[in-house]
Amino acid sequence: MSFYTEVKDIAHHVGGAHKTRENRKLSVTKLAAWLQKMNIQIRHLKQLKEKHLQAWIKAERIAGVADRTCQNMLSDVRMCLRHLGLNEKANGIKTKNFGVANAPRGGTKQPISEVDYRECLDRISDPGVKVIMELAWHIGLRRLEATMAKLDTLNRWQRELEADRPLHVFAGTKGGRPRWVCVVDKLGTLVAIQSAIAV
Repeated sequence: MSFYTEVKDIAHHVGGAHKTRENRKLSVTKLAAWLQKMNIQIRHLKQLKEKHLQAWIKAERIAGVADRTCQNMLSDVRMCLRHLGLNEKANGIKTKNFGVANAPRGGTKQPISEVDYRECLDRISDPGVKVIMELAWHIGLRRLEATMAKLDTLNRWQRELEADRPLHVFAGTKGGRPRWVCVVDKLGTLVAIQSAIAV
């Protein structure tokens, strides 16, 4: 089994939600590809040294990868090491040793402006895609949450909205964790839900 296949397999078996596993696999396969590119001969994850990780993170930062992403990648490697029982090696991976300890956790994503939203909506001809975008915009749904809103969900949201209650979202949520959404624009949201029901 190649190192690339091994780390991918370990990253999957560590566990977690689907998206978490996919991100972890991406991190460790990026590490494996970088080690191969640098001709660093490693057959097993237990042979990985801190100097290898430091060189990898340095290369990622030079390539423009954000410090917060580097923290996540190091965490993914740490989890894989712990899964193999290499706790001492995993505990030695501290973000301060890699120069990424003070990365902000605030996030950078912003919702699109209403002008951009309207322009985008005008360009969409497919009615299904259009209502998904309207639901996502008005309710604040993630793409998968909006896509997975079936007829029974839409009817329930309409009842919840008419009763002045927060909307209960559970299909397509991160990690399958249900959440409640407080709607700001009740009338616009009601119109979006009714349009989705019609479609």
